[in-house]
Amino acid sequence: MNVVGFSDGRGPATANRDLSSARAEAVRRDQTRALGGSFPANVAIDTAAFGEA
Repeated sequence: MNVVGFSDGRGPATANRDLSSARAEAVRRDQTRALGGSFPANVAIDTAAFGEA
């Protein structure tokens, strides 16, 4: 499973990429908490950040 973060086109590309990465990580953490602290053993969660792309 992939969780992907995006941002708008305002500001520098590096800052947008960092923001989108933080958003994706926050969603992954919230999903983990919602499932009691971990995903099933056969589920891998990856995150990706695309900034304004």
